[in-house]
Amino acid sequence: MNPLAARSKNYDTSAAFEFAARARFLDGEILAADNRRAGAIMMYGYAVEMWLKVAILRVKSVPATTRFSKPKDLRKRLGVNNLHDIGQLAAELSSERKRQNAPLLPHDRAALTNHSARLQGLRVVEMRYKRIYVKTFEIHNARLAAAWFNENHAIL
Repeated sequence: MNPLAARSKNYDTSAAFEFAARARFLDGEILAADNRRAGAIMMYGYAVEMWLKVAILRVKSVPATTRFSKPKDLRKRLGVNNLHDIGQLAAELSSERKRQNAPLLPHDRAALTNHSARLQGLRVVEMRYKRIYVKTFEIHNARLAAAWFNENHAIL
């Protein structure tokens, strides 16, 4: 079975990010089931990255159909320097919710912070280019983090 991401397009709206997040989460599930751990972690990380972008744009009241033609436009709208840094995206989401006077509940904020840090620590650029051994507990942790986002992204 081919991962769904292989058929993906250029996603440049919040609605498309949401679709991409779901597709990449399923890719991660497929790869993890096939014991392709590094690939699964990358896909789980991409899914979380997309869900965080959607959450930030939603909190900032950006319509789901707003198109972003350039990465710099998206960076500016999101308020981050690195579009792929899960930790930076999670911090911006938390900060933006405070600015909007709609902070996350303490247990949701703690889960957001913990799961973002967990994935940020596991997903490294070298996974794209080198063969990296991923331990069983690492894929388990990545899946737990991604599953939390899969279940809770709507409340973020």
